[in-house]
Amino acid sequence: MFTGSLRAMNRRVPLLVPFLAFAQVFAACSSASVPAPTAPPASTSISTTSTEAPAANPSSTSTTTPTTTVPPLDVTDDAAMRRMLDDLEVLLVNGPREGGTEAEKLAARFIRTTLTSLGLTVQGESVPLPGGATSENLWVTFGDGPVEVLIGGHYDTVRTSPGADDNGSGVVGLLELARRLNQEPITGATVTVVFFGAEERTFGMSSDDHHYGSRLRGATLAQAGELPDWMISFDMVGSTHPIAGVSLTGTDQAAVDMLVAAGASVDMEIERLERGEISDHATFAKLGVPSVFVWRPGNPEYHTDADDVVDGPTLVKNLVLIQTALESLSG
Repeated sequence: MFTGSLRAMNRRVPLLVPFLAFAQVFAACSSASVPAPTAPPASTSISTTSTEAPAANPSSTSTTTPTTTVPPLDVTDDAAMRRMLDDLEVLLVNGPREGGTEAEKLAARFIRTTLTSLGLTVQGESVPLPGGATSENLWVTFGDGPVEVLIGGHYDTVRTSPGADDNGSGVVGLLELARRLNQEPITGATVTVVFFGAEERTFGMSSDDHHYGSRLRGATLAQAGELPDWMISFDMVGSTHPIAGVSLTGTDQAAVDMLVAAGASVDMEIERLERGEISDHATFAKLGVPSVFVWRPGNPEYHTDADDVVDGPTLVKNLVLIQTALESLSG
């Protein structure tokens, strides 16, 4: 989120542990020092009041085609929680994932590798940042129904934080959602799961320098006439604080209404909030797409070096809410 210590079943995640085999492949480069992007000329700054972003360069897009046969998925709560916590361990091992840095690129590589291991075709686009740095958006699509839903979350962090809650919690939830949709797409819907790069304000930049990944994706879809019917931003959802459905101030409330109704159907009370451009839903709301930011506000450790904890059972509850919301949108 633009603006705690992994308790899964209330346990702390060690930041340097033996982890998934692929992480060893990148160990040699995880310690590389990457300088912060330098401030851009004024003409390259992206204003928070603009819905425009540079059009996607066709040469910057990529597709990774899988070769894997995937076994049936154990969807019990314990198994899902364990997978999400294991994914989070890998995200945390390289420390803060500031946009444009090597640590952010390692996180993108982990996301891509995880998705292709599920037998999924992963698409991506390079996201230009000030000072010549780049980030990356990644996405996978499920189903072919008439209702098009984009659900996404950012995988970068601020420079000062490992970002377990903000937004490792959203990333691991989306990876688990991808596993489930890969087994059973939602009838009547086309669901695109997006992992946005460079949502947080990059160090040393102006207050306008944020949300680069979602701004580019939104502008590219708008230019192609392919905006989704609905957008859900899944960001900072790993604490036990009450959950909220947040709209961009002054915009359509339909997506918040949908989330509140979905929560009521699974005995989850959703608080309604309106805020400014504090998550990736803002880009799409400004483009006229009914959009909601799913958030558990109140974590005092976000954007600090103590944001290294999430609550495991809460991750599972979030997943139930999101699946219920998506099913409600399918009609």
